[in-house]
Amino acid sequence: MDMLKDKVFARDIIKQVCKEYQVSYEAITGKNPHLHLRQARTRAIWRIKQETDFSFSRIAGLFGRDHTTIIHIYRVAEQHNGYYYNKCYKVYGGGKRADG
Repeated sequence: MDMLKDKVFARDIIKQVCKEYQVSYEAITGKNPHLHLRQARTRAIWRIKQETDFSFSRIAGLFGRDHTTIIHIYRVAEQHNGYYYNKCYKVYGGGKRADG
């Protein structure tokens, strides 16, 4: 893919996830650790890696994070079909409980 088109496409994915989770672009790419934002951020990172040719470093640049953080988020999401999973609360991306 063309680098410019790829970057626009990645931002479109972020905007789609923002709409899905009802959060702002600034909130999802920001540093706020709120659970709902972590869920949205995880979903966006996973989708960008799946649907574009972005490296972990390029994705990290979009979210203002280190590439190793992005790798960790992606690997966890990969184990849970692209959704955030919190093992302490057994909460998946949409706020659904794993046990019920």
